[in-house]
Amino acid sequence: MKGLDLLGADSIKKKLFISFSKRDDPLATTLFTLLEMLLGHHAYLFKANEHHAGIKGGDDWRTKIRDELNNAHRMVVLATPAFVTERWFWIEAGGVWVRSTERLIVLASPKVEPSQIVPFDHKQVVFLVASRRQLVKETITSVVAELQDAPPKWTAAAERLLDDLLSLAESSTGSSTESAQGDPVSAKLRALELEAHEAKLAIIARVDGPGTTNSADLYTKTFTVTNDGEAPFRIVGARIRWWVDHNTLSGWLVKNHGRLISVGEGVVLSNGRFGRDSIRAGGISNVSFEGTGAELTQLLGQIIETEGAHPAPPYAYMARGRVEIELVGNSDRRKTITGDEFVWR
Repeated sequence: MKGLDLLGADSIKKKLFISFSKRDDPLATTLFTLLEMLLGHHAYLFKANEHHAGIKGGDDWRTKIRDELNNAHRMVVLATPAFVTERWFWIEAGGVWVRSTERLIVLASPKVEPSQIVPFDHKQVVFLVASRRQLVKETITSVVAELQDAPPKWTAAAERLLDDLLSLAESSTGSSTESAQGDPVSAKLRALELEAHEAKLAIIARVDGPGTTNSADLYTKTFTVTNDGEAPFRIVGARIRWWVDHNTLSGWLVKNHGRLISVGEGVVLSNGRFGRDSIRAGGISNVSFEGTGAELTQLLGQIIETEGAHPAPPYAYMARGRVEIELVGNSDRRKTITGDEFVWR
């Protein structure tokens, strides 16, 4: 068993507990080194195994391990053929699973059969095989990003450690000589695992509004972004795309002795104000825009051509808009969400 503590800038301790068998120490050490590299210098180690390394003399090591588990923010279990037969696998992983399945990730050797790791399901289990390298990388990235509130930087050295981890996992000693990759049950489990993990990383968000405040010619429009999924994300850009309805403008020109010749696709105002903090599951954040009708009328006038002896059209009062908000999530996944169409006033 190994634990990894984090001390963030806000001095709130976060801990990642790694559960493994001492017979798989090379595999665990590789994972531990990789995590330490991704987390940077803001981490310190706690180690404990059957030799009680890292526990001071006189400590009650059972109580110490139990306390470490209770205080762990997340737990990663290295499930190998050697470990799943040990009682500590079920004591540590089972204890966390009973309290909260969301805290637990199982990184499994391809030689472990699904029946050996029940009740852990496909949403928690990720197999350490070369064919699932990207999925393993995204899983580790997601865990690290949650602990330090920022995605890690994968250096060439980190990429090599990941390759070493997959190689060691596939060579883990097992009771069966047949790779789980060839087992149809395992293949189905991995397919479900991939689907579920993709869903966990997907950005699922919506934008509501706008709430509108007008004072003379000045307008303020505020939109609310809600995280309806599991993966955290940040707002990195916001704009309103404005245009004028052809029929409304044509009707106004006819009444005022003019004629519409052409209308451009629209104008974009990228002056949205928003927070840049991570928005977690169920969280919300606001995006607001300010401007004047005179400015909007001037911009729209640059893309509209008319003729006739008509007064200057009040384009802002005919304007319609739609907000576009850019989001970025784990593994630099990006998505643009749009709101419903609205009018200027």
